[in-house]
Amino acid sequence: MIALILSWLPSWSVTFGAGGAALLGLVLLGYSLLPLARMPILAAAGGIICLGAACYLAGIGSAQSVCEEGALRRQLADAQAETEAMRMQRDLALKATADANRRALILDETMQANQDRIDDYEAELAKRPPDRRCDLTDDDLRGVRGGAR
Repeated sequence: MIALILSWLPSWSVTFGAGGAALLGLVLLGYSLLPLARMPILAAAGGIICLGAACYLAGIGSAQSVCEEGALRRQLADAQAETEAMRMQRDLALKATADANRRALILDETMQANQDRIDDYEAELAKRPPDRRCDLTDDDLRGVRGGAR
């Protein structure tokens, strides 16, 4: 029952209580040794009980600190794994951004090249006489099919 109650407390408080019980036990044992002490046997018994309780509390505090350490180590490992996963996601996002920028640059260059071809073709059509602009020549067909002009 006492161990269950003590398991709810953090290990530092149990250890602190063990230190208080040990101090009280030493004071009672010291009081029982005084020549003018009343009921020295009762004081000595109380001191021994307090020292026993101090040993018990110290053991429980030590066991709790080991359990808390294990839990904290697991939490730290989980946090480190999560941080590593986030780093990997960040690196992947940076690579995807770089790839998207590279593709956008290629598309811009391709669009500019196509626009230059369109502008050249429009200039060539403008040079033709107005009544011959709708006639398609062999050069026009090669240009539509993507061949060199």
